[in-house]
Amino acid sequence: MELDVVENAPNADQLKTIMGYLKSTNPAMAFLSAHPAAQVIQGGQDLKQVAELAQSNANALKWPVVVDWEGGRASVGDVEGVRRLLDELSSSE
Repeated sequence: MELDVVENAPNADQLKTIMGYLKSTNPAMAFLSAHPAAQVIQGGQDLKQVAELAQSNANALKWPVVVDWEGGRASVGDVEGVRRLLDELSSSE
């Protein structure tokens, strides 16, 4: 298993892919935190807006964002979800 740690916010294309992994239809619900910076997007339906906001203020995103690009799985803002994902990855080796 290879693990890459990236501290930058995901771009719009990455967010679109992650949305598919999460089976979510609302970018605001999936990615935006309760931080006041996240409140500038009303509804948050546009992934490009979410990505631009995240680039300008990382606090607007829910963290951690952990993605298994090869397995098509992700966890956003859920430490237990990250733990499950890492456990699944380590047991599948």
